[in-house]
Amino acid sequence: MSKETQKKHAYYAGLSEPIEVRKTILEASREVLQSLQQFDKFSAVRREKKQAIADLKSNVSEINRLFSELKSHLPNAAHTHLIKTAPQKHEPKVSATIPVTKQKSKKQKEPSVKLKPKELSELEKLEKELGEIENKLGSMT
Repeated sequence: MSKETQKKHAYYAGLSEPIEVRKTILEASREVLQSLQQFDKFSAVRREKKQAIADLKSNVSEINRLFSELKSHLPNAAHTHLIKTAPQKHEPKVSATIPVTKQKSKKQKEPSVKLKPKELSELEKLEKELGEIENKLGSMT
């Protein structure tokens, strides 16, 4: 198009406060740029997190591989699990001639609640086995 036809089709709108409008547009542009910067930071953190997770997975797989290799080099031994018995309560012997009155304390009033033995996690099992091995080594020396 020629300049004359552009001038014929050009429309102009009057702004009551052009400086305020320009200021508002610049502030909006600044907020958009800040949002883009925050998104870039977020993306960088996400990439770092993915990399850290990948490193952790490789470390865990390496540890598992080394642990299985260690197990293969150790001799097979029968696992002896120690059975823990609840400690028996020893009551003092009282002669028949002396009357004894028992006072109920708060502890005796409440019924005793037996907790179910909690299943050991894999880490706790490994720690237990390590403790048993250390005890055996201690008894050998």
